[in-house]
Amino acid sequence: MKANGPKFIDIEPTFDEFVPSFRNGVRLEELFKDVHKTGLNADYYFPNDRVILELKTLEKDQSDSDVLFERLEKCLVHFGYPKSMAFDILFHHQQIPEKVNLRLRNMMGNALRNALKNV
Repeated sequence: MKANGPKFIDIEPTFDEFVPSFRNGVRLEELFKDVHKTGLNADYYFPNDRVILELKTLEKDQSDSDVLFERLEKCLVHFGYPKSMAFDILFHHQQIPEKVNLRLRNMMGNALRNALKNV
């Protein structure tokens, strides 16, 4: 049975809907309506926690093929497997070792954990 891949979402509208319900978050655009948009502005502010969040830190595509392949290779090497095994996993349906899979998933979740660790 083939597993379904992740469901991709339009992240900005999803966060715009979620943030007000989480720790009194607010979109900075709502606080500073007259400020010129430069594209470098942070997106959300959580006043109770004094945390400012830039959505780009969460938007990095963790499934980008080059990034994923490189991370898979690093995880394999970490556990003593050859780098070449990554090719077999991705293209020849070789089973990924469970400890490698867990480490890879942990690495991919770091962006979200790092962004929210002060919340």
